[in-house]
Amino acid sequence: MSQGGEKGEFCENCGQIASDCTCRTVYTSTTNSSASSQIFQTGAHKVGHVVAGRYVIKGVIGVGGMGTVYDARHIILDNRVALKVLRQELVEEESIMKRFEQEARACAALIHPNLVSVYDCGISEHGEPFLVMQFLEGPLLLDDIKHDGKLSLDRFFEVFIQVCTALAYAHGQGVVHRDLKPANIIVTRTPEGARVPVVVDFGIAKIEDLGGNMQMLTQTGEVFGSPAYMSPEQCQGTAIDGRTDIYALGCVMYEALTGRQAFAGHNIMTILEKQLNEMPRSFAELREGVGAGSTDEIPEALAKTVMKCLEKDPDYRYQTVEELKAALLRVKDELLASHTVKIGSKIFRFESITAILIMVAIGLCIFSFFEFVPESIKGGGRGRAGSSERSKVEERDLQELLFADYARRKDVFSDSVPLYKRALKRLEARGASDATRVAVIMKTIAAYESFKQYDEGARFYSKQRDYLHSVESAGATLNRDPVFATMLSMSHRYGGLCLWELDDLIGAYGAFKTASSTASRFGAPYWIRAKICLSLSELLKDDLKRPAEAHDWANQAQIMIESMPPAEMPNRLFELEESYRWQCYTSWSLGKLDRAEREIRDAITISRRRKSESRTIENYDNLFQLLEQQGKKDQIAAEKKSLAEFVRLFHPQSAK
Repeated sequence: MSQGGEKGEFCENCGQIASDCTCRTVYTSTTNSSASSQIFQTGAHKVGHVVAGRYVIKGVIGVGGMGTVYDARHIILDNRVALKVLRQELVEEESIMKRFEQEARACAALIHPNLVSVYDCGISEHGEPFLVMQFLEGPLLLDDIKHDGKLSLDRFFEVFIQVCTALAYAHGQGVVHRDLKPANIIVTRTPEGARVPVVVDFGIAKIEDLGGNMQMLTQTGEVFGSPAYMSPEQCQGTAIDGRTDIYALGCVMYEALTGRQAFAGHNIMTILEKQLNEMPRSFAELREGVGAGSTDEIPEALAKTVMKCLEKDPDYRYQTVEELKAALLRVKDELLASHTVKIGSKIFRFESITAILIMVAIGLCIFSFFEFVPESIKGGGRGRAGSSERSKVEERDLQELLFADYARRKDVFSDSVPLYKRALKRLEARGASDATRVAVIMKTIAAYESFKQYDEGARFYSKQRDYLHSVESAGATLNRDPVFATMLSMSHRYGGLCLWELDDLIGAYGAFKTASSTASRFGAPYWIRAKICLSLSELLKDDLKRPAEAHDWANQAQIMIESMPPAEMPNRLFELEESYRWQCYTSWSLGKLDRAEREIRDAITISRRRKSESRTIENYDNLFQLLEQQGKKDQIAAEKKSLAEFVRLFHPQSAK
């Protein structure tokens, strides 16, 4: 809409054509429509008008219920700026005006490439508060979504990882946006063509909140604006923090991936009701519904990340934007790894790279094993005495370690742990590599834990902890080595399990946290990281009594397992089921019964897929208790029938 209004629009205050109206706030109606009036212009600032003696109006950028954004220039400096003039009735008291100035100063202090800069603020000659901001050229994210239907995954990550960076910076400065939406993100470009999303109106929502429900007013053609992105706590008027922005960002990401709003409705009350009580349609439901296929390429891990942002309870969302950004980066990295790799000018599929690496690894293993073979065998008895003697020692080490592994599997303690320790002592004396020593340390602690020798295992772990930390501090040599990362992180996990059995809860928590950071830092496989997360979740829920944090770790385990390549997923269904079960238990302990019900149903789906009769029965038993607590007794009979049909697969002759 232009500054003068569309043809046929009249101001309801003075009766003049909108373009000739000089009222400070213009309420319009049309001669050929019975629609209710709309606010379309704030202030009677024409082209050429000078605001506050400093800014000359050059045109209108946009119009909304809260005010008008003008294209303007500073009279003296001649720099182009965006001038946002708020409605006069928004702020009328002196105390509120002081708050407006304080908020404006807070926004001006935010200096970040992905945040719009605020240069100035003041009061116009009409008594309207205004803000002077950086002028940005580029489409709104809203326009990009409408034009393309949705964002490609490349563009999605390019935009939202930068937005997370901007929000993390602002939250660190104590400023919460409160009104994130696609219309408040402008996608600019660098001279090289890279997209740079810039968040605008940062902190303005808090200023506009001074006008109460005026935030609900919208311009023509926009479906209720902010309510579609407001968190439940914001809708209820309770205290908010940075997690409110995470919820709103979840709404925006959902819309960017699907092309539809997460929460839409014909009126404000319908939208607010959905915000408070409903979850948006899952990505799986969208795939199966009308227009199926439009979300087929969205990774499950990304869908889970977005839906976690949309949890009604802030405690179940990501607690910081840094956590959300890390999750997005993890999904992006996994997505890239599962597609193609560019080496020089050649592009290879990841499966091909994997095959090559496996062949190289096999070759190295064969070469390493050959090093253990005595010279008398390798050289037909012609080896030198020194080399032959060294090979015999290495051969004995290998034989003892293999025998110790066999004894551990056969539950023979005396032929397991002592052999591990004796081999480790010789390896240390001969200056063996860190990889070899860490491997034996891990096996030794694991054996102690397996044989329930927790006290000795904890002592052994404590003695080796400094050495393990010294290896980790030399991280450059371990960078992205999944085997080494596995051995290091699992050494800490097994040590933590021993400490836990001795009721050293703080020590166990520290060991698990070290295991998690080590696994993440050095690139351990996702299933290893998931096992560590599950250990943390169980400890936090059962003994440290921190269920909300326990739920978050279980959720991280679930996301990591679901980020694995599909071909590897069947081997990790047990861990995936465990992640759902622990999420259920923690939600249950927090009184979130509806959430716990969804999670135990997910666990049932996995246990049935695993064809585990005992676990499926146990999961159904939890479901029955949850349904009874929620008063859903009518559903119990149907679920019992489903369970009976599953059990008949194992006992086809049984009548019950």
